[in-house]
Amino acid sequence: MAARRGEIVLFTYKHVHFVGIGGIGMSALARILAGWGVKTSGSDLSLTKLTDSLAAMGVDIIQGHAANNLAPDVDLLVYSSVIRPDNPEYAEAARRGVTIFCRAELLAEMLKMRRGIAVAGAHGKTTTTGMLGTALLTMQQQPTIVVGGVLAAIGTNSCWGGGEYLVAEADESDGSFLLLPAKVAVVTNVENDHLDHYGTMDKLITAFRQFVEQLPADGLAVLGLDSPIVADMLPEITAPHVTFALADPAADYCAGEITYTDFGTKFMLLHEGQPLGEVELAVPGAYNVKNALAAAATLHSLGFAFADIAAGLAAFRGTGRRFELLAENKARQIRVYDDYAHHPSEIKALLDGARHVAKQRLVVVFQPHRYSRTHLLFDEFAGAFGAADVLILNEIYPAFEAPIPGVSAEKLAEAVRGREPKLPVYYAADQAAVLRTLNEVVQDGDLVLNVGAGTIRRIGEAYAELIKG
Repeated sequence: MAARRGEIVLFTYKHVHFVGIGGIGMSALARILAGWGVKTSGSDLSLTKLTDSLAAMGVDIIQGHAANNLAPDVDLLVYSSVIRPDNPEYAEAARRGVTIFCRAELLAEMLKMRRGIAVAGAHGKTTTTGMLGTALLTMQQQPTIVVGGVLAAIGTNSCWGGGEYLVAEADESDGSFLLLPAKVAVVTNVENDHLDHYGTMDKLITAFRQFVEQLPADGLAVLGLDSPIVADMLPEITAPHVTFALADPAADYCAGEITYTDFGTKFMLLHEGQPLGEVELAVPGAYNVKNALAAAATLHSLGFAFADIAAGLAAFRGTGRRFELLAENKARQIRVYDDYAHHPSEIKALLDGARHVAKQRLVVVFQPHRYSRTHLLFDEFAGAFGAADVLILNEIYPAFEAPIPGVSAEKLAEAVRGREPKLPVYYAADQAAVLRTLNEVVQDGDLVLNVGAGTIRRIGEAYAELIKG
């Protein structure tokens, strides 16, 4: 049993080893265990700022995978979604009879120790989780937070606290969110994604329905009605629930009097048609109003006062890779932002929000993520960039997938040109080509938006360094 600052942590494992510790989700859990005082180690093929920060906490970080990375006293091995049973550390743990968890199984153990709030959905779950965590911190609730990005309020991707709440981003991509014993289940939306895992939309919808229906009798589901699929699910939901939507009067919580500023948004929070008060956000776009509604509906339903909720949401300053400002050249009035959006609906919402911030042109650099997603949603991607003034398409990031014949960013560029004949569309196969194209097309006053879930961040950072000079 581990203890820290008088807090009793019902965690019985003595030494936890993470295989693939450098990922955003794995490093978050390792950070919490280290904070609890549990002996923690891990390996990864490459070292990053996240692994460096864990090492600074005393976590033993090893580069590369080998059987002898597994210390004799390890009694729990946790593996990431990209690790297979033939990994030498996984295989050695199995040979020794060491307990082996996937990431979600460890998160489930943590949720059992707290009043868990799990946030799932095709889009918005990182930001909604961040808003909930920031608000609970602001309200002095000492939450434990597990988020899929670097949260500005804590400067990293997780933190541990002695309070009753644990708010966590739930990963539906591989079905592992069904392992989480949450008391509150937030569903921001459901869309046609992750079909490489589920196979059909019916199976995806069934998984989300199970995520909600497995709540305990005293649990609560918070459901986003702007998603047609969630709205269609609603009549079948028997778990206690509340709903939210941008403007649907049938929802329990919605927004009125929305106004957009250069760097944020204001709206009136309505509950059952009655105004609770004004909420001011420091992040732009209607999509962030929806995220704030999800957080506000959750917190208000849990009994928190509106004034405290509004103050907590106002304190939210974003998460890494969610409309994150990378650089600004004030002399040329050029700003470079980075965002993780990788689904057509996310991209449309992102670009609509960016239009409220862009003073002149919006230059978008997009790297499609996975051949399978690009293939399945090809037509939707072709129609997602209408709000851009210039589009640069980088080659598809495969994420371990084999190429699909006829599926490429170059083909997507052709399709976008067919949909948007007035939109300048460039294909740039690699980082050097993207940077050359940016240098040729970017004008003073432009907002450059770097978009995608793969390695596109490196391109954004490289261009940010160029314009700083």
